[in-house]
Amino acid sequence: MKSKINLLFSLLYFFSIFLGYISILFRPLFDNIYYEHITDILCNILRTVIYLILAISLNHAYKKIVKPIKKQKTELSLKRVTVLYLITIGLITIISIMSGWQLKPFSELGERYNALTIYTKLSELSCLVIEVYFMMCMFACFEKFCNDNNYKNYEYFCPSIFFVLLTFGIYQLIVYFNIYQLVFIPFIILLGFIYPYTNKSFWKTYAIAVIVFLI
Repeated sequence: MKSKINLLFSLLYFFSIFLGYISILFRPLFDNIYYEHITDILCNILRTVIYLILAISLNHAYKKIVKPIKKQKTELSLKRVTVLYLITIGLITIISIMSGWQLKPFSELGERYNALTIYTKLSELSCLVIEVYFMMCMFACFEKFCNDNNYKNYEYFCPSIFFVLLTFGIYQLIVYFNIYQLVFIPFIILLGFIYPYTNKSFWKTYAIAVIVFLI
């Protein structure tokens, strides 16, 4: 029963990403009052609010139903911390090379930008931060589902990451299709190595994912 609940919540976290796009329904209303960039900002803010409500609600429901056991904090060895830093810096370097030695947010802004375009970009990034959080929740729940059903696992790799690749990865390709997806899709697979390498620390893996997806 518990394993089915983990699978259910994994799917709920994924579909929550699409529920955030309800904000688009308010776009015609905003267009009648504001300029284009302000409309984008308001839609993204509304989407972020929807995401936050869904994240808080799902987390509360999951803790009530599953009652997860708190794990003891384990410190990472210097070797593991060094490897994780190198992976993060390496991925950021590859992405910056692809964008002409610029950080991704600045390359996407282009040469002509103003305060409104910057605020628009920041509002988009706020949505992406929570989308990556949903991705990690999907991954963690599906990983527990696989463990509960005794699916084959490896010490330094979580095959359950392929579930994330076939859901969140395809979503990323469709919605954010650009040259950077050449890095992000393999990076999702790489998370299958990073997660166990952080001793399956949700927040450490999430921090790395946010840095790579944003920068």
